[in-house]
Amino acid sequence: MVKRLKVLLAVVMSVALIASSSFCVLAEEDFDPALYDYNVMLNGDYVEFSDAAPVNVEGRIMVPFRVILETLGATVSWDDPTRTVTAALDDTTITFVVGQPNINIDKAGEKSVKKMDVVPYINPANNRTYVSTRFVAESFGFNVGWDSEMATAIIIDYDTIFGSAAEDFTEMDAFMQSTKVDMNATYESLISAVVEISIYKEMINSLVGETLFNKDLSLEIAVDGEAITKGDEVSLDMGMSMNLDELLSALPADAVGELTAEDKAILDTLSDMEISAYAEMESGEMCFTTNMNSMIDPSLGDDVWFKMNLYDIYESIGLDLGAMMDSALTAEITSMEDTLDFIAEMSEETMTIYTYDEMVTVYDLLKAMIGDDALKVSKSGAATTYTADLSGIGDYIGYDGIKGKLVMTDRQNGNYDCVMEIVMDIEGLGEISMSIDASYDKTDKAVEKVPAGAQVVDISSAITDVL
Repeated sequence: MVKRLKVLLAVVMSVALIASSSFCVLAEEDFDPALYDYNVMLNGDYVEFSDAAPVNVEGRIMVPFRVILETLGATVSWDDPTRTVTAALDDTTITFVVGQPNINIDKAGEKSVKKMDVVPYINPANNRTYVSTRFVAESFGFNVGWDSEMATAIIIDYDTIFGSAAEDFTEMDAFMQSTKVDMNATYESLISAVVEISIYKEMINSLVGETLFNKDLSLEIAVDGEAITKGDEVSLDMGMSMNLDELLSALPADAVGELTAEDKAILDTLSDMEISAYAEMESGEMCFTTNMNSMIDPSLGDDVWFKMNLYDIYESIGLDLGAMMDSALTAEITSMEDTLDFIAEMSEETMTIYTYDEMVTVYDLLKAMIGDDALKVSKSGAATTYTADLSGIGDYIGYDGIKGKLVMTDRQNGNYDCVMEIVMDIEGLGEISMSIDASYDKTDKAVEKVPAGAQVVDISSAITDVL
């Protein structure tokens, strides 16, 4: 029994290592130690305050106004009789008065007022005038976040990273313009995917601590699905099968033991899984049913639907998914520049001291994959095909031996196809290969909701309790 558990744990750990190693994990650079109890970082570098450190007042990081404004690049003036600060940067001028909550903003002649929740004040201990980092930075159009673990306010000027997107992605912009979604139309998405994972026998044997495997372990997963979307509604029918034959044949019988009838029933279900789902993205409500219902709860039939609210679940772990989806549904994204602006806006929820360098790497990776210098464009009749070589990904995520391609075919009138093939040989662990074939077409089909009269079980609270 001990040996069986040991083998199974080794297999699980190996699959986890292969899977985690296949994702793009951007290297976190070693930053200098934090300078103060509370810090400010601009575009990946700590801001130095020579004689007046940042302080936390009612949850706002307050800093000496002149240092922060000049670090942002603004020209700053101080009117002593009225205690008024004026700062100008590019086409924006802001003014505020010490002791008053309003920031007056003049952006290219368009005027507005923001009210600060912590007013600027003079600290009698050092005679420095303090102002909220977030309010002054956002008034000039910078994105601001908070790394609570590092007690650091993060300021990023995304124009320094994404500013040349309009020139770097003209071909992708043409594809996005031609295939933009009509929110009033209904679309059918068909997807077929195959994932093959091979774990080197040496890896398993090293985890087990003895030579038990004479050949590599292989697992194949195939997915076929259809999604119907209209506006914020989507329905999904998906089948997933796992070919476990090679995996089971590689497991030593004396280590794993004979499969019980229950084991075989579970494996049969895993070999041919089915799921149907319906989601309404405005509310975050999702319902699904599977042919594994009885495995989840033996008292339930396979015709039972489970209900959850995705936004409540994500909120329980501190992520406002609802706001993100609302922004995604209402945003007019028709270019890479729009896409990157959306990414910048969404990043504020999860910024860390590493975000700036990660975004630089992401942009460089996108250019290397789908930038104008990387994409190959060809035409055949009314169709335009865009081909990207994915083999250069390894230069950015630290892995060699990555090969693959992405092919997108614009068939006009909002219809297109995507094919992706990628193989990753992860040294010492194994190999993972993926092939994905998807199509996107306007359709007369309707989004399929939960059948009338179906039994629906709400599992939202159970999931949030676990999280």
